[in-house]
Amino acid sequence: MAFKLLRYTVMVLTDYEREEEKKRPGITRTKEFRYPPIIPIVYYEGTSQWTAVRHFKERVYLNEVLGKYIPDFEYLVVPIASYTNGELIEKKDELSLIMLINKLRNSGDFKTLKEIPAEYFEELSEKTPQYLLELIGKIIAVFLYRLNVPRREVEQFTDQIKGGEFQMLFDSFEAYDVQETRRISKAEGKAEGKAEDILELLSELGTAPEELCRTIQETTDLEKLKSWLKLAAKAENIGQFREEAGI
Repeated sequence: MAFKLLRYTVMVLTDYEREEEKKRPGITRTKEFRYPPIIPIVYYEGTSQWTAVRHFKERVYLNEVLGKYIPDFEYLVVPIASYTNGELIEKKDELSLIMLINKLRNSGDFKTLKEIPAEYFEELSEKTPQYLLELIGKIIAVFLYRLNVPRREVEQFTDQIKGGEFQMLFDSFEAYDVQETRRISKAEGKAEGKAEDILELLSELGTAPEELCRTIQETTDLEKLKSWLKLAAKAENIGQFREEAGI
């Protein structure tokens, strides 16, 4: 990580130098020219303790002897998981919104965004400049793609962010949560249908024990139900089905 940050820092400074040269040719070769300070920060998404070394020179051989000749810096680590949603909401800034979105790990987590007060979004809408809105949109798009949110919805979210419509973004998250609920309901419906098909096949072989029927009806694993359905279709009696299905 330390080397990656060094590379990123050099890229930023190189770009800065190039832009300054365009504005004032020759300025970077003068004694008065100064580079901007860069504070390297790592936003850590894990839950375990960060153990990597934070000083670049600790990754270099003979740093104890040649320390003063080796480029060195220390980077900061911000463990996102250590911040509660309430603490982030109190910040009322653009970075807190990015961290809130980054804490989402599955579509079920979207419901936590319903706890965000409207005042939070209103303040962001009023004070966030356009260039920063576009940057936030790009960053959040990456997080949403990671959650397998459909491309069309990601584009809608980012368009709303660029327009400063944070409250509408919140409404979209609610809608997506509804879509997830529908998806789960649909999956449960498929499982129920498979269970009924299995029980119907078993009824042709005799009277199935009550506990066997209950086990089949309570199973939601579609792959397991598909396997049981094939076994029920081939079985010559209920005993054979139970033995091969392991129930």
